[in-house]
Amino acid sequence: MDSHCHDDEEDHDHIDEITFTTQQAEAAGLQLETIVPATFTDVIRTSGHIMPALGDEAIIAATSSGTVSFAGATFTDGVAVRAGEAIVVISSKNIQDGDPVIKTRVEFETAEKSTDVPGSW
Repeated sequence: MDSHCHDDEEDHDHIDEITFTTQQAEAAGLQLETIVPATFTDVIRTSGHIMPALGDEAIIAATSSGTVSFAGATFTDGVAVRAGEAIVVISSKNIQDGDPVIKTRVEFETAEKSTDVPGSW
């Protein structure tokens, strides 16, 4: 039937393989065809979820409070990103404790001004 026939073999390690003897294939009406490039026009409707391989995920953590929004382009599952590439932006505006960046800048500028005043040491 084909050169891959296993009629004379008894032990198989192919768990996901279904094999037929020549007689079984003929009785079932199976036919073999050589695969050749051709136009594919059938539509197969299906659904599923593709998960990353174990170890291909990275965990990121925010270092400050705020509202998280995507930076620039919209990302979809599975899109590759480069090291150092901005994925999201964290904005601390309009949060209860205020923007820590603005608070720090004000404290720095206040401290800087107090060192400029003669006799402030």
